[in-house]
Amino acid sequence: MRVYISGKTTDNTPEKIAEKFENAERLLREQGYEPINPLRHRPSGELGDYFLSDIALLIGCDAIFMLDGWSASKNARIEQFISETKGKIVLFENAIKRDPFEEHQRRIELAIQEVTGLKPDEYLVVNSDRKFYLIRLIMTHHLAAAWMSNNEIGKRIKRSRGMVRYMLGEYSNEIQFNREFAWVASKVDEHLKAWQ
Repeated sequence: MRVYISGKTTDNTPEKIAEKFENAERLLREQGYEPINPLRHRPSGELGDYFLSDIALLIGCDAIFMLDGWSASKNARIEQFISETKGKIVLFENAIKRDPFEEHQRRIELAIQEVTGLKPDEYLVVNSDRKFYLIRLIMTHHLAAAWMSNNEIGKRIKRSRGMVRYMLGEYSNEIQFNREFAWVASKVDEHLKAWQ
């Protein structure tokens, strides 16, 4: 998954700013992402006004990574707004350092969105629509595969621990007897494997 790095570029010396963006590149690579550092796409890494070319880079990415302190930058706030408007995943530096499962969940959400066109706020709400239930099965399966507890999965998908246990059992039944579900689940698997 291609991830655009966004942050304040006027708060320090050009060398310190370049170092901050390079550290973000390393962190993202360690997490299995393909980082896109806009500073590397400028002549000699200049910090001048390259906002339009930065936006073009952002549009070509799957997600945006907001460096700590990003909200103090007008351009970073605009980049974050564009990302949310375009349905891109928004990652935060402090979140990656704090919750390793959150990034895994974001990857699953992006894979589901790429395969089905559905965003988390559509299928994680309380409803009885079977299509959304089946998408939650896929989400639950992949969260459990990351060694997340049933309690934690329940919090993330807004369901009880007992429901999570039930859904984990139902996943294999749906794979076996529901061809359409099996196809969607396999496509999500392919997307996730491609990002590893």
